[in-house]
Amino acid sequence: MKNPISIWFLRWLLALSLALPGLVLAETETPLALQGVPTVDAAMVAKLSGERAVIIDTRALHDFLAGHLPEAIHVDYRERSAREPNFDSRLDDVPAFLRRLGKFAATSQTLVFYCNGTACWKSYKAGTVAKNAGYRHVYWFRGGVTEWQKAGKAVIEE
Repeated sequence: MKNPISIWFLRWLLALSLALPGLVLAETETPLALQGVPTVDAAMVAKLSGERAVIIDTRALHDFLAGHLPEAIHVDYRERSAREPNFDSRLDDVPAFLRRLGKFAATSQTLVFYCNGTACWKSYKAGTVAKNAGYRHVYWFRGGVTEWQKAGKAVIEE
């Protein structure tokens, strides 16, 4: 007779190995493009900032305080939806996000959304939601803070 604990462990190990590809997939990088929203790099963000664009950090407050782009404002995007291109924004706190965004930017202003980097979905979702809400000049800084720092640009810590 086989040890029931060994059989349980082997089944658990098999289940874990089958689940791992799905777990890894959940942390996939964002797409290279966001439909209807131009993707910009660090140099373009610096240029847009100088042209009075509203630079929006969509990360959690503790991330923003740890280091954000100069001139950035904090408008966190609270996501509950899947991290995938066809996310269901109804699962996210979109009304609160748009209320906060409306305090800092008009629909006619140029907006640049960013977060941590290519695996962070908050700016992707925020850009999508803003575009769908009628904001006309939306840009997405896919590389976010990671690209900004790799480009040798300083972040502001508070």
